Amino acid sequence: MNSLQELLGSDLLLCRKCKQIADKPVLLPCLDTLCTGCFESCAKDGDRRCCPACNHPLHQSTAEARSNWFLASLTSVKLCQEEGAKQVCDYCRYEERQVQAAGLCIDCSDFLCSACSAAHGKTKMTRHHNVMSFDDLATGQSDELIRQHQTFECPDHPNEKVSRYCATCDQLICRECREQGGERHAKHQVFSIDEFGSKTRDSLMGMIDNVRAKVPRLTEYGQFLDEYRLSVEQCRIQVASEIGEQADLLHKIVDECRDALLRQLNESVAKETEDVARKEEKLSDIKSSIISGCVFADALVTHGRDEEILWLQSLLKDRLSQFIYLQVEGISGKLSAVFNPGISPERSLPILFGKLNLAHHPLMKEATGSATSQGMGAAAAASGGIFSPNVTSVRLSSGHQQAAGGSVAMATKSAAAVNGLGSGVASMLPQGVRPLTEPAVLLSRAQLVLEFEAKSPLDTRDIWPTGLAISETTGDYFVLDRDNKCVKSFDRQGRYRMEFGCPGSGDGSLSSPYDLAILEERLILVTDYQHEAIKAYSMQGKYLTTYRGPFKHPRGIAAMRGRQFVVADCRMRQLTVHDGDSGNLVRTIRSEGLFTDPYYVAVTHDDVIVVTDWAAPNLKLFDFQGNLIGQAGSYGNGNDQVLQPYGVASDTSGQVMVADNSNHRIHLLGSDGRFVKFVVSKFDGLWHPMAIAVTPEGYLAVTEALGKVKVFKYM
Repeated sequence: MNSLQELLGSDLLLCRKCKQIADKPVLLPCLDTLCTGCFESCAKDGDRRCCPACNHPLHQSTAEARSNWFLASLTSVKLCQEEGAKQVCDYCRYEERQVQAAGLCIDCSDFLCSACSAAHGKTKMTRHHNVMSFDDLATGQSDELIRQHQTFECPDHPNEKVSRYCATCDQLICRECREQGGERHAKHQVFSIDEFGSKTRDSLMGMIDNVRAKVPRLTEYGQFLDEYRLSVEQCRIQVASEIGEQADLLHKIVDECRDALLRQLNESVAKETEDVARKEEKLSDIKSSIISGCVFADALVTHGRDEEILWLQSLLKDRLSQFIYLQVEGISGKLSAVFNPGISPERSLPILFGKLNLAHHPLMKEATGSATSQGMGAAAAASGGIFSPNVTSVRLSSGHQQAAGGSVAMATKSAAAVNGLGSGVASMLPQGVRPLTEPAVLLSRAQLVLEFEAKSPLDTRDIWPTGLAISETTGDYFVLDRDNKCVKSFDRQGRYRMEFGCPGSGDGSLSSPYDLAILEERLILVTDYQHEAIKAYSMQGKYLTTYRGPFKHPRGIAAMRGRQFVVADCRMRQLTVHDGDSGNLVRTIRSEGLFTDPYYVAVTHDDVIVVTDWAAPNLKLFDFQGNLIGQAGSYGNGNDQVLQPYGVASDTSGQVMVADNSNHRIHLLGSDGRFVKFVVSKFDGLWHPMAIAVTPEGYLAVTEALGKVKVFKYM
């Protein structure tokens, strides 16, 4: 890092918006600095604030913004050098006289005129103070001395200097804080500033080194994107030329066909280049933010006072942690185009001219540094890093006609799937979820194909359908009614057949059931959290046995391969896998603090265990051995956000669906884990979805609060 004098002459002291010395500087979450005036005026897109330098979103109000003590202190040193002669004597001001200052007492931080400077050196308390003339200050030789004597006022008690650090509150405190607010800090972890500041400085230095290591890889991937964008354009030029040559051979007869192909080619490439340009812009913003953040953090760690470091360390750690674990949105595939010319007799012209076929094919790992052992993928995996570890291959679209003549084949070769920065939690399924070999063709809008009430003649209370399972052989619907304490069976037309587990049915009666699953078309397993057990019934509803295990509040349940089933226990905050024949515990999947309130569980055809965490709220994903491999979703009502995640299911295409109860919608995630669409929402008449399942026909079945069952065709 540069010397303090060089630092004072750098752009670090400037507001990132107005490019002036920052007045009352404010440190943003992205580690850029604005003056207070620019911070208040940086609202963009309505009420949304964002950093004018890197477009990082801001959610702070002016009152919540944290003052940048570090830059404010450096600015005061710089102003002493450059504008000290413009100051008036602080002592003469007390006598209501305006006398030009001649120097600065570094110990008192007071400006003094010549007379007061002389008097200052004659008193017993101040005669050893360092009084410097403005000429001496301008040389910069006293900068370090000024920094050593700078003090910081307590935010709550302006006349008191901070003297301790409360780690519990993450707050610098003064003598008044400890005396007047004794009860508040009495049981807190309070440290001396020197002690904790030194530890924090060391911690930040390690984080800075880790973040700075990302910059070369970002640069490398940026070069890859730039080269790829150019190659796509070169491909467009080459294919366009071939199309033009073929069109010249066929003259005016083929003009219409030629124009159609060129239009399709140009639109595809334009879409691809626009997407790459957008990703490059975002990558540039991230890189700029990391570089500027590291410059500031390095400056703070190298030259900051302990008080300054402690005052700003929570912001720095938050932002540096974001840098360490950030994931950059990359391209999902590499576009290529090949034109295959045909022969040209007039009678065969529509066939022989050719057509444009669009398809995506897997990208070879050696084609990009982001997937090689020397490149982005390995480097990111080694550092806990920026890019997702999985390499996906998704066929996005293909031609629907075959031609005997030439064609233009455009292919995207899939690169490592990467995620956007600042999303909170990744909206993707990680390694272990195999992508589609053929795309799932989704309907533009789901079609309601069946609707019925999950009523029975024995109901005594409102219906609360928390569980749903469907037989693959008969197509019968099994609905668990929590409040009527039974499992109801309906045929594939929604006609009532029977119910079982009702109160008064002996050992098979249910007390507090919640969810159910069908195991290999021979057992119906029901969670009962009051009995702290799993009850097993035949497909005809005959009670068979009760499985007892390490259960405290079993909720969600799902069948697994190998005659096993998995149970989510919300009180134990864990998953347990059991043998389907004996109910014996096979293994425990502990959350290690990750679960907040696990509700439902599903198992995909690729053996990924998907759990809805109701209070988090998000999805958590585990491999078959129980290793956490990813998370998806965050709180809210955006595309990748949920308010109350309930049921979860996976279809034969590897897509995952999640019931978003309070938002009245079903999320659909593709086989690569990315958000695809809301497959059903309140605009389709959906109301408080609870449990979901997939029918043998591939339809989506949903239970609603108070008892309706709706079945939608979505593919």
